[in-house]
Amino acid sequence: MTHAPHERLHHVDALRAFAMLLGVALHAALSFTDGDWPAKDVHASKAPGLLVAAAHGFRMQLFFLLSGYFSAGLLRHRGASGFMANRARRIALPLALACLTVLPATWGAIWFVSDGRATRELGEALAPVPWIAWLFVFPVLSHLWFLWFLCWLAPAFVAAWWLARRVPWLRVPGVLVRTPLCMLWLVPLTAILTAPMGRWGTVPSIAADLSAGVLPMPHVLAYYGAFFVFGAMVASMPGAMRGIGRGWWAWLAVAVVVFLPAAAVAGLAPEAEQLFPDPGVRRIAGLVLGATYAWCMCLGLVGAAARFLHAERPWMRWMADSSYWLYVAHLPLVLLLQWAVSASPVGALAKFAFIVAATTGVLLVAYAFAVRPTWIGRMLNGPRP
Repeated sequence: MTHAPHERLHHVDALRAFAMLLGVALHAALSFTDGDWPAKDVHASKAPGLLVAAAHGFRMQLFFLLSGYFSAGLLRHRGASGFMANRARRIALPLALACLTVLPATWGAIWFVSDGRATRELGEALAPVPWIAWLFVFPVLSHLWFLWFLCWLAPAFVAAWWLARRVPWLRVPGVLVRTPLCMLWLVPLTAILTAPMGRWGTVPSIAADLSAGVLPMPHVLAYYGAFFVFGAMVASMPGAMRGIGRGWWAWLAVAVVVFLPAAAVAGLAPEAEQLFPDPGVRRIAGLVLGATYAWCMCLGLVGAAARFLHAERPWMRWMADSSYWLYVAHLPLVLLLQWAVSASPVGALAKFAFIVAATTGVLLVAYAFAVRPTWIGRMLNGPRP
């Protein structure tokens, strides 16, 4: 189904807000895992890492899919010049301002909560790296790397759109986009793009790598670009959004079934060697299972949102509008709250809930009174309705 350019798709808005707000919860949970994170809680253990992996395995993939969907409609409505002007105002400018404000605060919080340990360890790890490689590997952009990726994808998307309009045989047949047959090419393609990830294929993982350097790692950009392009394809084909989401319950059921073996292969459970004794088979299984999980979660959530969140609700519209601000600004506050409660004997679940609630509450109040009524709110979300 196609939509008028001005029509607001409430379920897609809600889903994009969900992806952003899930990122706040994911970062809040990291201090309770046994992974490498600046703030470490006294209750840190291995178990929360499974939940973090479950979210990390699809969250940003879903965001890029939705970004591609919105971008296709925007480009069709405004043309190339209008599209690029919008991306500059809504993505490049907020990122530039965040580089002067939020990112220095984030790095300051990292240094403070780790007593300098995190920054020292990062420097020691990167010391042997050639200086040119620092442009790729030094995570200067932190949690805002996805905005930088969108800055790269925007002109590439305009070029691809221009080419596809002039070379019809480059277009993917609709049946491979709007039906479950899409998995026949999406899973293999994504598995191939995932292969170099995890320290260039040496460390298995259920989720994709991040790339927060000044220059994005090409294979990571290509991976998330695949989700972006698929979202754009869905937007350009009548009935595609409804078609892929129709069996949302089946997509989510498959995702649940494949998650545990995918997590096992990724080293989050010790059963991987029993499931796949051969290392080569285990590696291929991990790539295929991880790709299947990501796509099934994305398509299942798209369908579920269309089924249950299609009606306009004022509170949902408010959360959708505020989610961009919340995600951009949340990390310094999350780090400081994690550090503040890290030594408390209170249970991990209660502390996690407090961190999420306090971060969200503070930033929502700031959004209501100091962001949305100002030019910052207009920059992030456009004119007030």
